Amino acid sequence: MSSNNPFDFSGKRVVVTGASRGLGRELALGFARAGADLVLTARQLPLLEQLATEVRGLGREALVIPADLATREGADTLVAATLASGPVDVLVNNAGYSEPLPFLDAEDDVWERVMAINVMGVVRLTRGLGGAMLARGQGSVVMVGSVLGRTAIPGASPYIASKGAVEQLTRALGVEWARKGVRVNALAPGFMDTDMVGEESESASLRGYVERRTPMRRLGRADEVVSAALYLASDASSYVTGTIIHVDGGWTAA
Repeated sequence: MSSNNPFDFSGKRVVVTGASRGLGRELALGFARAGADLVLTARQLPLLEQLATEVRGLGREALVIPADLATREGADTLVAATLASGPVDVLVNNAGYSEPLPFLDAEDDVWERVMAINVMGVVRLTRGLGGAMLARGQGSVVMVGSVLGRTAIPGASPYIASKGAVEQLTRALGVEWARKGVRVNALAPGFMDTDMVGEESESASLRGYVERRTPMRRLGRADEVVSAALYLASDASSYVTGTIIHVDGGWTAA
């Protein structure tokens, strides 16, 4: 990055998981606008290709690697293909999955699906790509958690447990890698006005609850999370590791 502008990602390579839509798509475009070249991954190849076209339109390179991060094979394929094409400077672990159900209705298969993507997918990618960063002595890992990693609502226990695990993994690696040149931090967004929550937020009752519960009285915007991600990935946060930044309109403070 430029010494004069810590938010200039020119010459840097950023991996964004879950990039095909929602917050992941906006994160990818945000890094591209900041000058980064992208490795884009998700399960939906057509949507990834559309995004790659937009990234290239911004003058940046975009490598598309479709992968199912719920499986060991998918994660291993992504790691191998990414490293074969060049080094990685930033890993954004954005891919996530939720299946809202009351606790007693969530059978083992639900827990296994949620944990496979939200926890084991993150573990495998961070081990593979973060390990390569350690070998180079530099890099930044940005986890995308949730305010539900710290707080709770009814009917989402598998997701809440998974995001709590991501928060603790962030702290553990932040400490473990602190003197090795690789920083690990997390974003914890509140309820965002993206297509990932669009169907639910069409319900006046849910939107009303979220707005009343949030001190700022509104849902968050994707660009507000992107700005925080750029900060955590950049040299502007060179003394920040093992930290969770809540981008939540005051949700966790209330």
